[in-house]
Amino acid sequence: MLKSSHGEYKFSIAFKDVFYVPNLITLSRLPFVPLIIYCLSQRDSRAYQMVSFGLMAVCFFTDWLDGYLARRLNQVSALGKAIDPLIDKIVVIAFVIALIFYRDFPLWAALIFAGKDLILMVFGLVMIKLRKTAIAANIWGKINMWVLGGMSGLYVINFPFKIVF
Repeated sequence: MLKSSHGEYKFSIAFKDVFYVPNLITLSRLPFVPLIIYCLSQRDSRAYQMVSFGLMAVCFFTDWLDGYLARRLNQVSALGKAIDPLIDKIVVIAFVIALIFYRDFPLWAALIFAGKDLILMVFGLVMIKLRKTAIAANIWGKINMWVLGGMSGLYVINFPFKIVF
């Protein structure tokens, strides 16, 4: 994998990359999505609220952990650079949609968060398809993920003083 100017990576994906610990952690976020949505659908159960909050916290923590381990274990891979932001976007969009249906999350705020992530996901897929490059994740993406996590967490647990947008 060669880094060019502007933070782009030229790459080819190797099958062995799937088995790198950071990539397995990234992929492990996907099964949490239906579990979280199910827990959110149980509106009147405080236990399910806390389980969904805990599962979301695990997803947000593993978003940080996979990148940390990739650098620490020297397992940075083209596959990881492609799937980490893609899975992040899938998880965020699924959370936001579930919050709209089950926690009265404001539709306009959801459109901003999900719309931004949809645009970035499509742009990333186009870059991979056409230019065989992946745009490297940066600190702003991580900050966005943590801010969204904090705000959505208030809706998950039905906190009475939800953030006023």
